[in-house]
Amino acid sequence: MARKPLIETNPYLRSTDEYLKSLVTNVASSTAIETGETTVSLIRSLMKSKIYLELLSAEKKLKKSSK
Repeated sequence: MARKPLIETNPYLRSTDEYLKSLVTNVASSTAIETGETTVSLIRSLMKSKIYLELLSAEKKLKKSSK
């Protein structure tokens, strides 16, 4: 029996928007604990980052191609 990847079976990962928001929040909160910065300021920085913007762009392309 073929195994499906976690991203296909976990309902929390099916929505790319929710996945990206959760990922950013988790990274920001972990970094805040280590650095002493606020979670909010780290979330803002992460959401402006090039990687985050590229992920959003790729997600939009995927949604358009799946229609």
